Amino acid sequence: MSLVSRIRRMFWCNGGRTAGVETALLDGSSRRALAIDKVFRPTSLAVDLPVQRLYIADARTNSIQFCTYDGLHCHRVVADSEVLAGFSLSFTSVFSNILCCFLF
Repeated sequence: MSLVSRIRRMFWCNGGRTAGVETALLDGSSRRALAIDKVFRPTSLAVDLPVQRLYIADARTNSIQFCTYDGLHCHRVVADSEVLAGFSLSFTSVFSNILCCFLF
């Protein structure tokens, strides 16, 4: 789960039959699924605050993609069969907007 206090929203990944990425206001209202294309088993989520993007790791497709906060303008960043199913994302703007992928 990632919180963006500036816009009073939270984002999280859902697994199971209804796998996907969802968002809601910080009080839990206005919950909705983001229609992100080709996300089948999201395992991790990171927020890039300066450019207002979500980065999503998908274990089924072994990929990382980003989209805008509304789930639009999706682009695949990494798609590699070498990427392991268990990974987590972290984003830092301290080091020139570097996306970190941690394998576990």
